[in-house]
Amino acid sequence: MTVSDVDPAQAAQSAPDFSLDLRAGYREVIFPHQVFPDVLDDFVERLGAGIPNTGPIEFWCFSDVERRRKAERTLRAAGFSVRVRSAYKPLVHFMLEEIPLAEVTRAVVHYPVDARAASSNRFLSEAYPLAAILASKIDFVPRVASDLTYHVEFDFADGRREQHAVFAPNRVQVDAFGEKVFIPCGWHRVAGTLPSIDAPVRTEYELLFEAAMDGLRCHSWSGPLPFFERMEIRTEIAGFETHVKEAPGQISTFDALHEDLYFSAQEFFIQLCGRKTGDRTVRSGQIVPLVRPRSSGASLTIEAVPYPVPAALEVPASIDLERAQVPIDASQLAEELKKVPGAVVEGRSVQGRPVVGIHRETSASGILVTGGQHANEPTGIVGAIRAARRLALLPDAHFGLVALENPDGYALREELAQLFPHHLLHAARYTALGDDIPSRQAEPLFEKAVRLDMARRTKAVIHCTLHGYPAHEWTRPSAGYVTKAMEEWSVPRGFFLILRPKPGWEKFAQALAEHVARQLSQLPELAAFNARSLDIFRTHTGLAPETLHGIPLTYMSGEGGLCPVTVTTEFPDETIHGAPFELGHTTQMQAVLSAYEFLISPAGQALMPSAGEPRA
Repeated sequence: MTVSDVDPAQAAQSAPDFSLDLRAGYREVIFPHQVFPDVLDDFVERLGAGIPNTGPIEFWCFSDVERRRKAERTLRAAGFSVRVRSAYKPLVHFMLEEIPLAEVTRAVVHYPVDARAASSNRFLSEAYPLAAILASKIDFVPRVASDLTYHVEFDFADGRREQHAVFAPNRVQVDAFGEKVFIPCGWHRVAGTLPSIDAPVRTEYELLFEAAMDGLRCHSWSGPLPFFERMEIRTEIAGFETHVKEAPGQISTFDALHEDLYFSAQEFFIQLCGRKTGDRTVRSGQIVPLVRPRSSGASLTIEAVPYPVPAALEVPASIDLERAQVPIDASQLAEELKKVPGAVVEGRSVQGRPVVGIHRETSASGILVTGGQHANEPTGIVGAIRAARRLALLPDAHFGLVALENPDGYALREELAQLFPHHLLHAARYTALGDDIPSRQAEPLFEKAVRLDMARRTKAVIHCTLHGYPAHEWTRPSAGYVTKAMEEWSVPRGFFLILRPKPGWEKFAQALAEHVARQLSQLPELAAFNARSLDIFRTHTGLAPETLHGIPLTYMSGEGGLCPVTVTTEFPDETIHGAPFELGHTTQMQAVLSAYEFLISPAGQALMPSAGEPRA
């Protein structure tokens, strides 16, 4: 059964209610353990048993460069002319592995634009982060073609010029939503033989992903939501990571597989429940891809398991919050919150962890500050506490604080980061029910109850909700490379703001944005960071976001918001450590303080709608 076979109306009726108690302790194997052969090992074995030919052989797969070079040496010793290349981001790896980039003075990339199944910038995006590596030395030019080949011209310091054709192996596939997309794939090409070979090859990466999705489709899902407490998609695969010093994070097939499995499983349950693409209300349960490396091939097991028992908090680490260069652990977070003055309101998460709200009340206009709604976005958590510390020093500051709204997600982030601390870790994004906190409408509200309580207590004019997003390229190879309707989020563009005013509050919001953006532009490190990020973003997406004082800014409808004006901050913090992490939470803090400064200023007070106009 495919997703397209599901009757949305029937599926929605099959699980209309909610009963977490029915899933307590539930355990079931959804897809039994299966091993997938290593396509590179198989290629070497089959070719080594044959007769050498005179034509050159090319092979693309998802193996690391060391294994690919070893395969080449083995086959060349047997008389073959072979080159084994990366099927994942082939242009980037071609240039890193085969071109002396330090000697390049100019590069022009003619990237393919194929109308069959891809957006016009599909293969421009896949060339990230070459604009960071070569900076002003590289130009990208669209090339309308169906051969999926980059044509690249290089000028070198010694005066020579080279031209190369770099194939990007992809196959056209219909995705879960019925649209054609390009899927990076393995490939085998042999010239000089009769007949010649030029065809895709199923790699272990592709076979594993397809098996995982088939396992979900073939399982019998029934009963009230959630379908499970925690669904573990346990995989091992011989992938690779390429570190690029000029760009944050790394190029990682492990990271990409996590993203493929998590979001595709989430999309499956959205469709199964008859909801629309992008729905954030489905409480399917917690989806947890556990991706680990292995030496060869791949394996997969999918199992529904009980929630882990929350561990007791340990002695907190002694990280200086003001200069923190890594996400703080849950133990330290709990201690830091005890230092913020105000009335404490405590709720409970789905898994039973405390959700702490702090209300510092005065007669002044209030501001609500929340962080950690998406728990893999850690700079907002630190920034929120740092901002509250400073607000507490002002005698009349009125604020509500919920520094970590999603502690279950944060516990999962800490679990996943033990193996891959520089990955996006999107499985920790939503709650343990699988939904997004603001989208939760029905009881029990769990984490959302504290946010609502803080909004009622503060009667806040401004809600600062502190967020992050991928600090390096966000890819989903098996879903068409980028997430549908998320193209603008696939490459970091620096820190930006989203303003959501309710009707009647538009002028206030515009003046607020002007003030906050102008204040943040005075941070020299942020200004330089944003300028560079925006340049790379424009180059690799072809998009040019609107900016205010160097800060990208978007206005959206504030209907349904908790407060008259919602300010959403977005710092590219998923994966980052070190000085960039410190810049991230400092920027988050300054955004809150600038917003509050405007709120209590004469200009801000004057722009508030009068008592007879909409205000809440």
